[in-house]
Amino acid sequence: DSSVQIRTCRPVLGSTTIRSWALGKRGSSCLSTARELRSRSVVFTAFSVVFTASLAQAGTRPHIIAVNRKRQRSAAVIPFGRFVSGAGACNILIVEQRGNRLQVTINRPERRNALSLDLLDQLGNVFTKVASDESLKCAVLTATGDRCFAAGGDLKELDAVRADADTLSMSRRARAALDTIRQFPVPVIAALNGHALGGGAELAMACDLRIAAHQAELGFVQGQLNVTTAWGGGIDLLALLGPARGLALLLEARRIPAAEALQLGLLQRVSAPHESVSDCTDSFIEPLLQRPVHVLRACKALALEHRRALHQRLTAVEERGFIASWVHADHWAAAELALVPSAAAKRSGTGPREA
Repeated sequence: DSSVQIRTCRPVLGSTTIRSWALGKRGSSCLSTARELRSRSVVFTAFSVVFTASLAQAGTRPHIIAVNRKRQRSAAVIPFGRFVSGAGACNILIVEQRGNRLQVTINRPERRNALSLDLLDQLGNVFTKVASDESLKCAVLTATGDRCFAAGGDLKELDAVRADADTLSMSRRARAALDTIRQFPVPVIAALNGHALGGGAELAMACDLRIAAHQAELGFVQGQLNVTTAWGGGIDLLALLGPARGLALLLEARRIPAAEALQLGLLQRVSAPHESVSDCTDSFIEPLLQRPVHVLRACKALALEHRRALHQRLTAVEERGFIASWVHADHWAAAELALVPSAAAKRSGTGPREA
């Protein structure tokens, strides 16, 4: 059964308010559904929709309905890229706009929310497309489940990346996705529902601020696989903690409990034991939502310029170090061990780990 549910998050043009519309369309695409809505003169506010799709056919491409905010025309279709990784698969990203807040949720709990290149591309697409929405005051990036925010890059996928040129291409592709978060015009808050490890820690650091569940751990564990940071996360870490403390964490390559990460300044808040990270995040951003948009944008612009200057100086250094360590035999020896699950892991169903 192929179905799409579309829901607005706030009233549109007073008398034109669509609260919920469910359409059963066996074998039809989201594009044809969008055309049907447009033919009925339904008007939406830009990106004020939530898509939930169960897609029976491979290759079906969900779209977002948007509108020209200045002229308030009928709905126009903006291609939004693939949300699904294959036939019958669940959405790998869930994108919502809740008033002045953008909510982006990574949805690969069966893979501990590992960061495939496709998923990173989708993150980049989302933050690029909504950056021009001047009504937004902040964005929240989180993930499903309570185990992992992001366990890191998908080692099975990255196992095929061996040559220097391919390694550089992979690094720049992922870095470009994280740069769309770094350069987003309003504050981006990472709501760490679980562990953020390796590439997941780099993703968390690409955000401006971080909230974590009390059980979460943050770890630049790349050193355990005999590699260095690849996507700008090492630069972000040094910028936040300074060269000495940042270097120490890179060399230790350990998992840092949320309470310690808060003391170090890696986190802004940690949820109480019986508080959800969602509630903790809502409480944290409530004062931000009281500020005018132009104030939030000006503050973010200042922080962004500071970050951009450091990345311009250090990106080439980070890239050279990553390529040299990635193609080295020591890395592949460690990666081979990581890709072979232990007997205990097989019994528990956890499988190979990501980094």
